[in-house]
Amino acid sequence: MIKAHNATVVLDAFRQVQLKCLQHGHEVEFMRPDAGSVEMSLQVKEKAQEMGITILPAAVEHQEQDLVERYIQTVDNSIAAIMLDHDLLDSSWHDFAAYDAVDGHNAFPCSVTPESSPLYVFEGRNIDLTKDFLYKFGQPGMVPRTKVAKQGICQPRNEFAIVVSSGYRPNGSQLVYLPERKRHFVGARKDFFPILLGPKPTMTQTKGEKHLAVFVDGAWQLQRRRDN
Repeated sequence: MIKAHNATVVLDAFRQVQLKCLQHGHEVEFMRPDAGSVEMSLQVKEKAQEMGITILPAAVEHQEQDLVERYIQTVDNSIAAIMLDHDLLDSSWHDFAAYDAVDGHNAFPCSVTPESSPLYVFEGRNIDLTKDFLYKFGQPGMVPRTKVAKQGICQPRNEFAIVVSSGYRPNGSQLVYLPERKRHFVGARKDFFPILLGPKPTMTQTKGEKHLAVFVDGAWQLQRRRDN
């Protein structure tokens, strides 16, 4: 994914990918872009060769050979679903939704790593479901206030927060947006208490009759709501 379609930007993207791979002990042997005029230009080929990278473009009309492009399209669909699944964050939080979608895809098995996860194969890390991905993107809640109150001014102990990243957190904290502070104030908070906003489902008479105690075969039977 590049911001502009020219040789300088393409080569800079190659370097960033190469540095990321070297950081975790991997080497980049080849890149598989589309067979575009910039990617196949002599300048890009020569510079990539100096970096030890061979360019192997996907065949014309066979973009399915470019797995990264397919992955990006899947992530785009996930980002759209995440942004539509809540009512508290506007489009300015799109970048955080993108991080959240990528964290989710990388942390769980996929067709390329069916018995593991991209996160484990690439970085050697596993997730801990007791700490990671506890709350979804856009989940409202309360967190203890960390700001010191001024003398003579009464402040509540907690403040409203919205989760903006549900992925990997080494210490089990949540990355939250605090609307009471300045615009787009984001911080890590360990003690996050989720709350439910919006209408709650009501118990109708028909549903309630299912949970009345009945006497069957000499014994009382009771169906609890949590048994459904």
